[in-house]
Amino acid sequence: FGDLACYGHPYAKTPNIDRLAAEGTSFVRFYVTGATCNPSRTGLMTSRHPASFPNYMDDFGLQNATTITDLLYAEGYSTGHMGKWHLGQENDPEQGTYSIEDIRIMSRSHNDPGGKDAVIFNSSIDFIEQHKDRPFYLNVWGHVAHSPVEPHPDLVREFCDVTVDRNDFGYWTQDKFADVDRLGGNVDDGMRHYLADLWGLDLQIGLLMDKLRELDLDKNTIVVFTSDHGAAPVMEDAQSLPTRMMGVMGGLRGAKHTFYEGGIRVPYIVRYPGHVPSGKVNHLSVISGFDLLPTIATLAKVKYDPLFFEGEDMSDVWLGSDRARTDPLFYSYSRTDG
Repeated sequence: FGDLACYGHPYAKTPNIDRLAAEGTSFVRFYVTGATCNPSRTGLMTSRHPASFPNYMDDFGLQNATTITDLLYAEGYSTGHMGKWHLGQENDPEQGTYSIEDIRIMSRSHNDPGGKDAVIFNSSIDFIEQHKDRPFYLNVWGHVAHSPVEPHPDLVREFCDVTVDRNDFGYWTQDKFADVDRLGGNVDDGMRHYLADLWGLDLQIGLLMDKLRELDLDKNTIVVFTSDHGAAPVMEDAQSLPTRMMGVMGGLRGAKHTFYEGGIRVPYIVRYPGHVPSGKVNHLSVISGFDLLPTIATLAKVKYDPLFFEGEDMSDVWLGSDRARTDPLFYSYSRTDG
């Protein structure tokens, strides 16, 4: 929640993401639908609670649930997915899965001065160029800042002057610093590498937005920026280079794998010029990953039956309302294994 400059990080350099926020609305009470990758992505795509599926989705897929891509494809949209998957059929999903015409699953780039997600954004720009003359929906799902954090040295040099003042961070982040100390790591070095990883992502977002402007699509394209869960904790036995996992939660308790706020509350920025207010920060409205499908469907004028989905149409909130949501959110640790 606290990794971006526009969300309060004292050292981060995220000018392109900050520009999205300046040209759109930032929401500070957005909650994902799971504390790890697959349950969160399931909620985004299906508007259904992960615990409602009879079998675990990462092993069995989305099990005939209707997805946002199903709805839009049926209305003539081109549909694409670039990057990380985690929606079942992990190794080799067929083209057309979930009505996604162009699926390109890609791992992280190695030693790329453009960042670990450069290849994903290059493919995303290619998709946009191919489909610029018709409506399209595109998932751009990167790997930043998943372990391992190994940014190119050119990116790290941008943060060589960063020295961490631990007083700049809240109570819960002090535990992360203590874990790094315990493992014999260097907090300054870990922070520099983590911020460099984020900066690589920011550079790629800038290139994608430049392409939308070049094609004169930026004013008629909805851009949503978010994450699938909170920052990962320092985990000695489960991560490569754990002392570089320096994501911060902006004063929130918890992290990835937990249902405390730090595990499920993440940044959420929506840009849609002329429709979504620019430069606004919504502090009041609680929004969930469930809500993406009905909200996009409403704005795209795509018919759907609300009885089949658990999310709420929050299009009026995107467009400027500060209202409270109608339905509560709940979380479950249960896992269905079929």
